[in-house]
Amino acid sequence: MSLLAVSPFLFSSAGMLAWGLAAAAPILIHLWNRRRHRETTWAAMQYLIAAMKKNSRRIQIEQLLLLIIRCAIMLLFALALADISCTTGSPLAASASLDARHTVIVIDGSYSMDYRENGRSRFDAAKEEARHIVEATSQGDGYTLVRMGEPPLVVIGDPAYDAGDVLQEIDALQIAHSGANLEATLAEVEKIVDGAHENHPRLTRSRVIMLSDLQKTTWEAASAATPRFEQLAKKSSLSLIDLGQPSTGNAFIESVRMVEPFATLAAPSTFEIDVRRLGELGEGGKSVRMFVDDTLVGQQLIDLSSSEAAAAQFSYRFEKVGDHAVEFRLDDDALPIDDHRWIVASAKDQVRVLCVAGNPGAAKFLKFALRPDDAAAAAIAPEVISQSALVEIDLTPYAAIFVADAARFTAQEAGVLAEYAQTGKGIAFFLGPDVDADNYNRLLGSKEHPLLPVVLEGASNEGDFRFDPRGYEHPLVEPFRGQQGGGLLSTPVWRYFRLKKNETARTALWFDSGDPAIVLGSGVTGDTGEAVDNVAVIALPASIATGSGQPWSALPTWPSFPPLVQETLAQVVRGESDQQNVLVGQVLQGRLTASSSAVTAAMTTPRGETQRLGRLPDGSWAFDETETSGIYRLQVSDRPKEDELFAVNLRTAESDLTQVSREELPPVLFQASSDEGAYLATGITDGIPLFRMLLISVLALLLLEPILAWKFGSAAL
Repeated sequence: MSLLAVSPFLFSSAGMLAWGLAAAAPILIHLWNRRRHRETTWAAMQYLIAAMKKNSRRIQIEQLLLLIIRCAIMLLFALALADISCTTGSPLAASASLDARHTVIVIDGSYSMDYRENGRSRFDAAKEEARHIVEATSQGDGYTLVRMGEPPLVVIGDPAYDAGDVLQEIDALQIAHSGANLEATLAEVEKIVDGAHENHPRLTRSRVIMLSDLQKTTWEAASAATPRFEQLAKKSSLSLIDLGQPSTGNAFIESVRMVEPFATLAAPSTFEIDVRRLGELGEGGKSVRMFVDDTLVGQQLIDLSSSEAAAAQFSYRFEKVGDHAVEFRLDDDALPIDDHRWIVASAKDQVRVLCVAGNPGAAKFLKFALRPDDAAAAAIAPEVISQSALVEIDLTPYAAIFVADAARFTAQEAGVLAEYAQTGKGIAFFLGPDVDADNYNRLLGSKEHPLLPVVLEGASNEGDFRFDPRGYEHPLVEPFRGQQGGGLLSTPVWRYFRLKKNETARTALWFDSGDPAIVLGSGVTGDTGEAVDNVAVIALPASIATGSGQPWSALPTWPSFPPLVQETLAQVVRGESDQQNVLVGQVLQGRLTASSSAVTAAMTTPRGETQRLGRLPDGSWAFDETETSGIYRLQVSDRPKEDELFAVNLRTAESDLTQVSREELPPVLFQASSDEGAYLATGITDGIPLFRMLLISVLALLLLEPILAWKFGSAAL
């Protein structure tokens, strides 16, 4: 056998212990020396023998003591080299054997672990406990590391044998601003354990140690996951370290929203903030501060002592066109991570709306409804073009497109509209008598351009119909609640286009016949797209004159038409804002306006890390690494002075710090075998490294042995 083949054993804990056989060397030397002397008789020997017989017992005791000391030096030195720690996690028997143990460390990374006491978070405590586990176990063991999250993060998947590398990964671990998926984490852990058993045969024993605050949102799924725990327990020892507290209060910002659908320089924007309290807090109010682009612009005091919820409202008028990062901060408490919430407001000089007229005069009433007042400072600026010009102009500056009574579309026009809706901007279709239903369904409802949230079925029979708001539940018609004088319910309708909405679409307004009058749905598709209601279909024309036959409705001339059009605009333009304001874990996406492949883009996270974005063939991009709440900044090479901003906020379920009880947890978590160590919801004690004590003992014996040998040798017979 070559030296390379045996070297792993020589330098393992068991190999170091094998060197303890060197303790037999002093005994062998002693026995060897006894066999090498020759007997020679001479006269003085009789007196010497007599003296030795007189002191033989003392000499034997002295020699035996020296022999024991010399053997102890070799044995203790071998034990020191084996680096044994006196803990339940690394017993002597394990160190002396030829096998090793696989330890899977699972640290809860959900944001409730950011709860702090005396400036130290539960997550920091979990990392410290994980360090103790690694430092206290035996040399030659393997370690893997998993952070519980949504989804879980496998930091070390293949067992690592260098404790220094494992400690470095533990130190670098960062908390996620999300909850944790217990079921998915257990699946990853089981996969890791199976892989270690198959690929690392010397790791004959394994244990899984989970460190968590046992927050209810995460661990309420533990009962349902009992079969998974039991399956894992058959392959590995399970143990749990509880880092939480049974009862803890917390206040947090639950939501932030801008009341207006868009921000303009012409008028102030209003923001509503909802604050909640869970559990008991100290007396006194909480201060909510508003920051715009990191500048303090407002502050209010709210009282949470008598109720669990409170609201605040701020008003601010933007002075500069572009994206603005608006942050609301609550006074920091023991869980500071949920005391902040952001929203991106894209301020415009005016909201430009493009009205596409299917025939001359079709958009006349529509333009008036969008801007009844011709004042220069009006927030909405409608522009009318013919349908033929749709493919010739740049649509980027427009917040929405309103299509009035277009009979049919070409494939190129359908592609332009679908691409526009993919950016999150809004489109509204008014359907007149000349609409070709088959053309709409084939080009705008196809798999290639799935733009329409409905299937057009054709014109209804002539009759006398009225609108039915059905309780004014949809946000589009909610402003009409209690406004019977607005004319919505009295609007005369004689014919309309019959629509069949798809599964994801929502009906905002009905006819009293039961058919949909206004349907909203998503124009954003694809694997990375989040559904936003940015496409509206109105089953009536936008004009009175139809070109043939009798008018379908008096709606364009009715008092309810301007507010209905403006509420429709408000609904469809929210899609663009929704794409800039998402939750942790959702995908950020967009489209580069420049067609040149030389244009590059990069995203900077709230932690200051910058990552270059890949560009898809159609010019779109997507960024899915949104595990941290805060403001993300998109830098595009052809727009060096203008960053596009995105706000990523918490899902606040983790802000409830209620713990699960032990009775709600699977019993298998409290049945860890004694030889693997029972880390049962109490934490672990520090290991006592014996090698230092052993080396000190070796040094003391090395000093003692020559002193005793000199003393015994100089003693008179």
